[in-house]
Amino acid sequence: MLAAIGSYCIVQLAEPIRMLLEHTGTKYEDHRLSRGPPPEYDRTSWTELRRTVGLDFPNLPFLIDGDLKITQSNAILRFIARRHGLLGQTEEERVRVDILSEQLMDLRNGLARLCYNQNFVSTRILDASSTQNIFTTAFRIGSRASTCPR
Repeated sequence: MLAAIGSYCIVQLAEPIRMLLEHTGTKYEDHRLSRGPPPEYDRTSWTELRRTVGLDFPNLPFLIDGDLKITQSNAILRFIARRHGLLGQTEEERVRVDILSEQLMDLRNGLARLCYNQNFVSTRILDASSTQNIFTTAFRIGSRASTCPR
């Protein structure tokens, strides 16, 4: 499969997709779009591209594989995993993969809220409780990873 992935230069949503493509040995073209400087963050590169790629739900990141055009980062990850037999062989394994996927999304969203909070330093949003929650979640994910299908 030669796929094309489009995303902004920030890695938050598209990097797991790139990592899974690399892990599975999938060849792909990486199209990283730029945004203008603050405070406007000009999105012309995306607004021009979105008119030409024919996505049903124009959004970044996106993956194009032949005639198949996919948006939404988790849908893209599941597509790649399904194609390479990484979603589990039994119902129990598939459920564990689903749970782990959603838990990782919660972890990622929590970290994003911390990182993109404009009052991060002044409000001391990263207190001991939130730090403990992040590390506890990461530890649970790591300790369960060995029981997931490979």
